[in-house]
Amino acid sequence: LTEPARTYFHRVIDEFAETPQAAEASLGLALADALSGMKPEAIQRLKQIEAAFPGQLLAARAARERARLER
Repeated sequence: LTEPARTYFHRVIDEFAETPQAAEASLGLALADALSGMKPEAIQRLKQIEAAFPGQLLAARAARERARLER
């Protein structure tokens, strides 16, 4: 069910790597991973987002989602 979303997010990340949309797509991919049962991969991706965007809203969103997944 999440595979079309994962494909889309990968495409955005690959084709628009240096844009804000790619960063948002990384968050979307992490959430899709979590919904697909790939919880460790999702948590790792969320940690990467937090590290790449410290102090930004995207990092805060990633931290909230990671905390939710780690419960």
